[in-house]
Amino acid sequence: MWIDVGINLLSDVIFLLAALLIFGVYYLFSDRMKLLKFFGIWNSKKITIYISNLNVLHGGTTGIDGSRYSFQGSSIAAEESKAATRLQNLFNYFLPKQVDKPELLNKILISDIDVTIIPSPNNINEIEQSTSIIVLGSPAYNLVSTDIQNDNRTLAKFEKAEMTTILNTKDEENYLGEHRQIVPSGWAAGTATPILSDNSLHTGTPTPFSNDLPVLPQSTQSIVQQIVIPNVSPYRDPHFGFVQRYFDFEKQRNIFYVAGLSDFSTSGCVYYLISNWKKLSKKHGGTTAFVVLLKIDATDNNKSQVVFEKTKE
Repeated sequence: MWIDVGINLLSDVIFLLAALLIFGVYYLFSDRMKLLKFFGIWNSKKITIYISNLNVLHGGTTGIDGSRYSFQGSSIAAEESKAATRLQNLFNYFLPKQVDKPELLNKILISDIDVTIIPSPNNINEIEQSTSIIVLGSPAYNLVSTDIQNDNRTLAKFEKAEMTTILNTKDEENYLGEHRQIVPSGWAAGTATPILSDNSLHTGTPTPFSNDLPVLPQSTQSIVQQIVIPNVSPYRDPHFGFVQRYFDFEKQRNIFYVAGLSDFSTSGCVYYLISNWKKLSKKHGGTTAFVVLLKIDATDNNKSQVVFEKTKE
């Protein structure tokens, strides 16, 4: 009996050592090395992903029953969060599964990179300074994006643009008929209908808002964002976004700025980065600053079209 146990243990140890040897060879001679150099984490083995931090106002959400409740506080965008998780998985991989081995060895997650996903901080002093970072979303919801845009090495930036709409009787009827209980969210800046106060709203136990239609003002004003790149006309279409990178020589790290004019397009830009980092690495190496402007497919944000690509030495 003990001999059989010893043989099994020895077999498992041999398998594990062989697997680690294969992993070592793969690590040194595969695309793994290129991945770490492209993202600037060859030495530190750490990277931080910052996602948008949405400040939900009192009564600014709807429950699963469609009613508006008194939730307020910090929140994150669903599509952007999913994209960040897929981006994190880019740095993790598995050893091949062996059917005839114990469950412990059937699937071993190899994670030599420390990947942290956190919402944007509220204080600029809390931004990570020692490792490479990937920033998702525009300055409207991400303070780290604001900090990046203050750097002259940033090729693409977001700028605010005010837009006022005068509502006549027909416009108001269309609005009330087609957009009841919907807050427009196509723009990264958060184009929004003002939330009117309601006497039935109290703190503590969530209380539904009245479902009565609000009385709209004759004019509404909202702030939208546009993507601005030198010598290129601004883009406001919510299906547009970009992937860009520059190298911070002072701190020896890479800064990635991935954002779109909507949650949908931001995540689409992340998926482009995940699928095309090898191509980008071949073109731009590990330190060259570049930007890729993308148009995300309207029905599938895993698909995108490169509008143009630009580098900055």
